[in-house]
Amino acid sequence: MRMIRINTNKICIISIISTISILVSYVAFAQQSELDLLQEQIKLKEAEIARLEIEAEKFRENISQTQGQKKTLQNQLKTIENRISSLQSDLKVTKVKIAKTELNVKSLANQINKKQSEIGERKAGIGKSLRAMAYLDNENIVLSLLRSDRLSDFLSEARYFSNLQDSLYNDFRLLAQARKNLEDFKIGEEDKKIELVDLRKSLTAQNTLVENQKKEKNQLLIETKNQEKNYQKQLLEVQKKQAEIQQEIFGLEDKLRGKISGLPMARAGVLAWPLAGIVTQTYGPTNETGFYNLAYKFHNGIDIAASLGAPVRAALEGDVLASGDNGKYAYGQWIAIKHQNGLITLYAHLSAKAAIVGQYVDEGQIIGYEGASGFVTGPHLHFTVYSANTFKVEQRWFGLLPLGGSVNPLDYL
Repeated sequence: MRMIRINTNKICIISIISTISILVSYVAFAQQSELDLLQEQIKLKEAEIARLEIEAEKFRENISQTQGQKKTLQNQLKTIENRISSLQSDLKVTKVKIAKTELNVKSLANQINKKQSEIGERKAGIGKSLRAMAYLDNENIVLSLLRSDRLSDFLSEARYFSNLQDSLYNDFRLLAQARKNLEDFKIGEEDKKIELVDLRKSLTAQNTLVENQKKEKNQLLIETKNQEKNYQKQLLEVQKKQAEIQQEIFGLEDKLRGKISGLPMARAGVLAWPLAGIVTQTYGPTNETGFYNLAYKFHNGIDIAASLGAPVRAALEGDVLASGDNGKYAYGQWIAIKHQNGLITLYAHLSAKAAIVGQYVDEGQIIGYEGASGFVTGPHLHFTVYSANTFKVEQRWFGLLPLGGSVNPLDYL
């Protein structure tokens, strides 16, 4: 009779564990179905982004072509129109990226819930297994042997006990892995939420840039009265002033470069790249860097080009030390960040700024957007690295002018 009772208990334990397994499998199936649907939607958004980015690239190519053409009113108007079209195309891409990222956040939240359910069910299963083992373990092994009618019954019971131990060990191992997966999903969700915030900021900035380009076009038509001769007269006046400003900057910074001190050791990785793009002009004498005229003798930074409105990020954590807007001259819209290692970084020709003076920014934080403000031939980021002991900001008729002893950014990127 004793043996029958034990077997009945075993059957009950097995039945309960089987029922739990069926319920877990059903919940897991429902969660997996929703997850599969989300993944399919994400793939569709990725395909849409790829298609829209091909379209956006065509507009960027149009901008490059018009930039190389002779400076005329009609060419300038065409350039602005191409920029508007490019920005509107980028707006479509950003909207789809936002939709895709929202789906990613939802997918990760789904996986987090799935893992939390799995952890809860696995804990419950471990608890039941432990109680079953405690019951069997309370039976003295000698008594169990004497109680059994056949040796095979005793061996069967011993194998069951051993299998239960193996299953328990496996459950503990899977529980540990599930907890690790849960943490990974939570980190991934947090990263996607940060990405979503950045994309929404970019969407706002791109909308602003479209409106700014439309205003620039209207202003150009008003100032020139849609007359080529008026445009050429205005262009000559601006170019003359730009040349004077560049000569002044060169003269002042040539002296400041001789006072540089307190720099960190030059090595790659001290600074992160502020923009994901290509270097279109390097640091040094302009007759060696690919752009030269009598007024523009030294390039005190590097130029990085991606696309109008692309996010510009802080190369290292630090405090926003200064900010200005030079209009059509010098650096246009710019931001300078002071770092704790003796360097100051300058981000110039921005189309919009996303940080203010006195603000602390983290490395990689968006502080502005690529533009074509100031003395430029096309949209790009001008990135300068100064020795902090030489940096200063002076007031000019066209706005605040940053000055300092520069070093080659490529020594630190």
